[in-house]
Amino acid sequence: MTEITIQEPYKVLKGHKETVTCLSLSPSGNLLVSGSQDATVRIWDLKSGRVIKAIKDCFVNDEGEKSEISSVCFSTQNENDLYVASNHRVYYFDLTDSAMIITKENNIYDFNLDEINDVKVNDRGNFLAACDDFGAIYIVDLETKKIIKKPHIGHDNICTCVEFRPKNRWEVWSGGMDCKLFRWDISRGVPTRNYNMLNKKPSSNNVQMINPPFVHKIAISSDGHTVAAGLGDGSIQFLKQVKIGGNKKKAKMEWETLWRVDDSHSWVVADLVFINPTTLVSGANDGKINLLKIPGDGQEKDFNPEVISTINTPFKVNSIAVTRDSENTDDNLKESLTVYMSGVPISLSEAPTGDIYIYKFQN
Repeated sequence: MTEITIQEPYKVLKGHKETVTCLSLSPSGNLLVSGSQDATVRIWDLKSGRVIKAIKDCFVNDEGEKSEISSVCFSTQNENDLYVASNHRVYYFDLTDSAMIITKENNIYDFNLDEINDVKVNDRGNFLAACDDFGAIYIVDLETKKIIKKPHIGHDNICTCVEFRPKNRWEVWSGGMDCKLFRWDISRGVPTRNYNMLNKKPSSNNVQMINPPFVHKIAISSDGHTVAAGLGDGSIQFLKQVKIGGNKKKAKMEWETLWRVDDSHSWVVADLVFINPTTLVSGANDGKINLLKIPGDGQEKDFNPEVISTINTPFKVNSIAVTRDSENTDDNLKESLTVYMSGVPISLSEAPTGDIYIYKFQN
């Protein structure tokens, strides 16, 4: 058996008292927001590595008890607009508030009937999606503060993740504990297609026989052409929009389930981040953070995704956020990336902390 060398983080952000459950970057990449089991949110200035704002005493369940944070995201158009999911509510905060410690939200979206697992804002900054344990997805118009159509219900089990497809106003993707990936037309409130992750024959070198391929995370490339789904069996399913006909003026496109990468992780793939349309970072419960190269448009039949670098950590990954040095080019992309990671120790003898760990991919 090959001995695995554990890489030490080059820096640690300390502030939360309990495990950090979720991370998200601001549109500029200068701010990081973190949510924790300690029922607080912190906003970090990544240049200084310091907390510039904290949010507390806002998040409670229906019994009035403190409630942990399940998901956080900035508006894609304004990094002063922050959305935080806790229990079955989404809280909105205006970060132009001069106070360093915020104790009151600006608005609450109380549409979901069960615990929310993921919240996202679309690329135009006018719609918010929240998916929950009931299997429902609520789409909120942030201008009118009302839901669009009816709740989107298609999953037979918990809906774990949701993503807006960039450059497409009405398309949303969702994944769940029913091992299904749904594509939605939110203008009509109906799914247009679903993909069953159980259709793939399990590999003998993976844990698919023990852990079903629940869909834990979705990421969509910035050009909207590639969808990646992180699964419970440690694999990553890629879907790509490919040309199947048409003419020079208007191509006919269709989604195809092209690749199933089942040798990059051995346990639940917890988070995925696209750096660009051909580069993906994945984090999993096996402690690995992988950098994958993905074939570009027109190369689908000639190449497969491959892992080009790995960070081995002693943590089950909860969430990752990745920044890129703007001065670096694609030729030295690996060296330009900084990975912010939250997680819990793989070893049961190690106590969880509220730390955020910072890593770099090594040569």
